[in-house]
Amino acid sequence: MRRKQAWAAVVALLLVAAGVVAWRQWGAGPVRQPPARVRAVVVQAPKPAVDVSPQPGAGLSAAELAGIHAAMAEQPGFASDLVFLVVASARDRCQPAHAGELARMANRAQLPVLHGVSRVTEAQPALDQPIYRYVQAAADAVVCGRSLRLAEQPVVELEGYARNFPDSYFAPGRQGEAPREYAGRSLAERAAQPCQTIAYVVLPLSAPDWRCDASRASARQRIEQLCETARAADARLAVSGELSAAFGERLTAPVQDILAGMPQQCR
Repeated sequence: MRRKQAWAAVVALLLVAAGVVAWRQWGAGPVRQPPARVRAVVVQAPKPAVDVSPQPGAGLSAAELAGIHAAMAEQPGFASDLVFLVVASARDRCQPAHAGELARMANRAQLPVLHGVSRVTEAQPALDQPIYRYVQAAADAVVCGRSLRLAEQPVVELEGYARNFPDSYFAPGRQGEAPREYAGRSLAERAAQPCQTIAYVVLPLSAPDWRCDASRASARQRIEQLCETARAADARLAVSGELSAAFGERLTAPVQDILAGMPQQCR
């Protein structure tokens, strides 16, 4: 009797042990390693734009400021002019190694710089000097390395404006990557290329138009490439740099072929 009880106890212990082993095997999985420590990355929030709009008392009366701001709201060309003048002046101060680049590129692209200012001063001669003082005061208020806001215009970042120039003249809020048309060239490089002038004379920039912007940009790039190829083949032009009217006439036929491939409304 005692022997049977002893075996029963042994069998019970074996069954319990087997159950424990089976449970451990069933519940066993990949060994979990403690999570690796992740270094904390501190992301600094972008600093807010500096409002560079002149205030009454900085050589400008409240009435003069009201007149300038009203003209900016009513005439996009005038607003584009003021933003350009403020940005160009501030960038020359903040980036002296790149001084004059925006002005040279504006000339290359045949931009209507100061046309808007002229229209306003012709209609309101009393605003002539106040506009000059307004631009000076706003440019002096720009903080290097910070984006700026002028009146109700879009926020502008100096290098973003330069990177997208001359397109940014009509769309100052455009701050992203430079257009593909620029082919990765810096503002200084583009401003120094004579063929840019021909491309922009044939297809001038204007206010953004989603129907034609891509087509016109592509055509300008092809015209510039055509011009550069012809210029490289002419030893005299390779030395003198700037292009003559006679050279432009030689490009007339191939340029017309490029334009013929564009949508009619975009030519």
